[in-house]
Amino acid sequence: MFQINRRLLAAICAGIVISGLVACFSVFGGKSDSFSLPHLHPREEGMNEQALENMDAIMEKAIQNGVFPGGVVLVASKRGIVYEKAYGSAYRYKNGNKTPSENPIPVNSGTVYDIASITKLFTATAVMQLAEKKQLSLDDPVARYLPLFGVNGKEKITIRQLLSHTSGLPATLPLDRLPGDREEKLALVFTSKPVVKPGSKMIYSDIGYIVLGELVRKISGISLADYLRTNIFEPLGMNATLYTPPFNLRSSIAATEDQSASRRGMVWGEVHDENAWALGGISGHAGLFSTAEDLAKFGLAFMNRGEWNGKRILKPQSVDEMTRLQTGHIPDAFRGLGWELSQDWYMGPFAANQAFGHTGFTGTSLFIDPKRDVMVILLTNRVHPTRTGPNVSEVRKQIAEAVFSSILDK
Repeated sequence: MFQINRRLLAAICAGIVISGLVACFSVFGGKSDSFSLPHLHPREEGMNEQALENMDAIMEKAIQNGVFPGGVVLVASKRGIVYEKAYGSAYRYKNGNKTPSENPIPVNSGTVYDIASITKLFTATAVMQLAEKKQLSLDDPVARYLPLFGVNGKEKITIRQLLSHTSGLPATLPLDRLPGDREEKLALVFTSKPVVKPGSKMIYSDIGYIVLGELVRKISGISLADYLRTNIFEPLGMNATLYTPPFNLRSSIAATEDQSASRRGMVWGEVHDENAWALGGISGHAGLFSTAEDLAKFGLAFMNRGEWNGKRILKPQSVDEMTRLQTGHIPDAFRGLGWELSQDWYMGPFAANQAFGHTGFTGTSLFIDPKRDVMVILLTNRVHPTRTGPNVSEVRKQIAEAVFSSILDK
């Protein structure tokens, strides 16, 4: 069964348990309903339990080889969690020299991770919700809503192009090394120049998703953090998902990188991504913290075509649009809207063509194979204490292969 992170629960909730539901005050300060996902026996979902347990050796070997200090693996069908297990340490080292901490903190299944670029999926979902309400059209020019954006050859770039990483915008900008406050840095983002002709190439762009986060803020009239809380996190009971965690949650959060060179020291409990940090921790491209179970709630909404636990966050047509190929006109580009499609480098070679997912630089990943009714989540802090360790993608792939090998008659 789900192992409750008691420090996190004590820090964020004050409530009672009734029929498996926890009524609590969330980290955001508002009242919300939190619920634990059902835990199912693998056999009920056509999976072999012993085959799933092969993931133990994969994770333990990765920890021994220094790929990451710890992590959480979660496997689910569209009805609930089939397998969930925590490994290793959430905090192990005092510095980038790998000096061991006198007080290491073990991972449990409720450990909160900096999910890095998986944040983009929530931004994309927010944009689709606004499209459903006809507050924007995906094929509108971005400049219709953000006039400052419409300069330097970006006048015709559409919202759809930002969502599918085909806007031609640069992959990133060194916002953390540039002067100015948040608004001045955003002005640099808005006035940036495309590096290729819009629509001609897929360039994975954090800059595009920073713009999308500001688009949500402009159209909704509230901050991106408030929008996601109200329209996604609260409906799905994702009470451990947030931007800018308060300091008292630090012991429940996996530490990331020693950035002493930039005077940040050990980054722990604040966003790892430098540009999100430069923007105050809240951005459309990175900055969210979450747990495996909270991400599973989000994933289950997509597995069930926009709805989970009686709460609908998207229409089925929007889910279809987000998870269909949007970049067929561009060679070797496999993007939906927010989601990445059919990538065997982390989904494994047995994932169906319909599979969709996303990764995060900190060592996180989530993918869904709707044909085989399976979701795989891997949360690690592979950048603790530095980003120079072995490649985590091989572990992602091995975990995926172990999951697919467990599936019976699918």
